[in-house]
Amino acid sequence: MNVELQLKGLAGGQVDAEVCEMLNDLGLNDKRDARVKTLSGGMKRKLSVGIALVGGSKVVDHFLQSFSKTVCSSFDS
Repeated sequence: MNVELQLKGLAGGQVDAEVCEMLNDLGLNDKRDARVKTLSGGMKRKLSVGIALVGGSKVVDHFLQSFSKTVCSSFDS
């Protein structure tokens, strides 16, 4: 996640705080220093979601807004 945040332009202190928050949200705090190949399949999926969401991804935000509008409109019908 550090690399993705640095590519998005976040500074060092912001990167650490954002990574800690995302790992906490995903329940992966105890795996912070683990290599990806040692994670279970479910943990890898959580990590992938975290990487997609970390740093406020515009693509994911756009998708979630579109999805939310679609779901809400289907309930209105």
